[in-house]
Amino acid sequence: MNVSQIVRQHIRRLYPKTVILLYHRVAECRLDSEQLCVTPQHFAEQMACLRKHFNVRRLHNLHRWDTNSGIVVTFDDGYSDNLYHALPVLEEYDIPATIFVSSHYVETDTSFWWDVLAATLLAAPIVPAQLTIMLQGQTYHYETSSEGERLQVYRKLLEKAHYLNASEIEQFVFDLRQWAALHHWQDGWGRPLALSELQSLAQSALIDIGAHTQKHLNLAHQSRTVQSAEIQLGRQQLQTWLNRPITSFAYPFGFPSLHYNADTIRAVQAAGFLRACANQEGWVTWRSDQFQYPRYLVRDWNGDEFMEHLAAWFAA
Repeated sequence: MNVSQIVRQHIRRLYPKTVILLYHRVAECRLDSEQLCVTPQHFAEQMACLRKHFNVRRLHNLHRWDTNSGIVVTFDDGYSDNLYHALPVLEEYDIPATIFVSSHYVETDTSFWWDVLAATLLAAPIVPAQLTIMLQGQTYHYETSSEGERLQVYRKLLEKAHYLNASEIEQFVFDLRQWAALHHWQDGWGRPLALSELQSLAQSALIDIGAHTQKHLNLAHQSRTVQSAEIQLGRQQLQTWLNRPITSFAYPFGFPSLHYNADTIRAVQAAGFLRACANQEGWVTWRSDQFQYPRYLVRDWNGDEFMEHLAAWFAA
């Protein structure tokens, strides 16, 4: 062992670090354009690795004075498969997790806008050869006759939709559904938790529910008033439904400056949250900002691949 390795080993002992993992879905996904699905088999392999090799902790038990390194498991958005596929595995391996839920989609039983976009352009069996759509007062015309063209349009609209407000998102989803004649959601394309499912999930002793705003907007592009309302109302709805305090928050999309800003952080603090998670990579250490905890996004890796990534993350 050389001098630099000895120094790094001492630093790791003196300043323990925790890695927070970010999941979205556990399912055999028919449509996974952003690679956010982990199959139940791979999720089980991953949780077995955590149980065997790591100190798995609850998010709300993280403190700056922690003397041991560890792992925290989190989920964003609030998909129904978190109940049906993730929870049984978490219970089998006794792994706690925090699930951040956007309340609007629970309340209204509507699909996440990004899933509607993917379904219409990438999965609908028959669509028109052209798409004309208005966004923020500007009309866009796209060719959609080929699979390659539709993929390009999907990427362009996914980026543009991040800058829309709530009413614009609603109109955007309506227009897409009308264009593709997509009136009924299909299994395998992703469905948010219904209220009864959320309440069932929250009954597990291993599950903590966190807030993820009301409508999952890009907060950095909303006014201070809208940001505060999204953050506060999302928390209030969850507390009413679950009859418990909601003290953890995750920023939608989650990249600093791009998706949230200093006004957002102040609004989260003012709403009464005690901690918040972002979506940039990094460890949690004694120096971490508790309102900007970093997380690592987990992909559909088998157990060996998962361990390789964990080793790299802890060694970075």
